[in-house]
Amino acid sequence: MILQIFAVKDRQVDAFLQPFFSPTTGSALRSIMEVLNDPQHTFAKHAADYVLHHLGSFDDAIGVISAFALADPIVNLSDLMKPEIKN
Repeated sequence: MILQIFAVKDRQVDAFLQPFFSPTTGSALRSIMEVLNDPQHTFAKHAADYVLHHLGSFDDAIGVISAFALADPIVNLSDLMKPEIKN
């Protein structure tokens, strides 16, 4: 199976958090949105500081990682928040 590699970048510290794997961009977005529903999570508290990026893919059948030359920004986390919990 080909899994996509994603990471959230913290714009305040100008660094990426630990990457995670997801089958599709849609499933990665769903995972991030679940975290944003927790008002105690750092992403929810400071959503405007974080951007989800697509880094490449991983083929788990042969163990090969294919990375993009540059991380591809997908969405600002603040754009995924429900209006009633936005910062």
